[in-house]
Amino acid sequence: MSDGNRRLKSSELIANDTHIKVALRQGNYPIIHSHDYFEIELIVSGTGTMLINSTVHEIKPGSVCILTPADFHKVMLDEDNLVWNISFDESVPSPELLEKIFSLQDNFCTVSESTLKAIVSTAELLSKEENADCIRILLEYILKKTGLCDSVAERGTPIQRALLYIQTYFRNDPTLAETAEHVGLSPSYFGTLFHSVVGDTYVEYLNKCKSNCAMRLLDLGKSVTESCFDSGFGSLSGFRYIFKQITGMTPTEYKNRTTN
Repeated sequence: MSDGNRRLKSSELIANDTHIKVALRQGNYPIIHSHDYFEIELIVSGTGTMLINSTVHEIKPGSVCILTPADFHKVMLDEDNLVWNISFDESVPSPELLEKIFSLQDNFCTVSESTLKAIVSTAELLSKEENADCIRILLEYILKKTGLCDSVAERGTPIQRALLYIQTYFRNDPTLAETAEHVGLSPSYFGTLFHSVVGDTYVEYLNKCKSNCAMRLLDLGKSVTESCFDSGFGSLSGFRYIFKQITGMTPTEYKNRTTN
């Protein structure tokens, strides 16, 4: 039986007044899961593997990942491990840095011993900080220190920002009007511009993001029902219809194809 894809909620972990949770803990979480918030995991000690979306990474001290609400993962470490876990919502980083997190092509790396020590020291300070401005400064220092955010291009065009927004929040089924507001355009103009630049309508692109996520989940052995709802579709019938339109196969046919 599949272990399911758990969706962890910020309301269960992050206090509304701080918008961030910082903890040093053991890091095993061997069940595929996702979050409606952002997460940094820094391996202080221990070895093992981490699955991020469809990629398995070997992890060791200094390994770090940055996860968005669009990612799913699981962590399998030996018993002797310690992990700094930093969970935060989108209100904490600056808009510019948040844009960089959205557009990460690679969300995993392993830092040097000296960089690990610097990040650990900063995480310890962050865990005790209560001032919102200081929290932001410390968090942004950690994010930039990983090196993952430094290689990302600066803020792009409205359509580029829209694509990043959809790729991050497709599971929440963002409307055209919501995305248009996010990039500062009127819905009618945004819809026309999006179709002209991307080649798909807004809904077509959103459905492709959901279907791509569903394919990854099916590849991981999830059931059709789990893959449907965990990728943001609202009904099984709609999922089957759209998935076949995009892939040429029903979800069941695709699942049987990947397991044969």
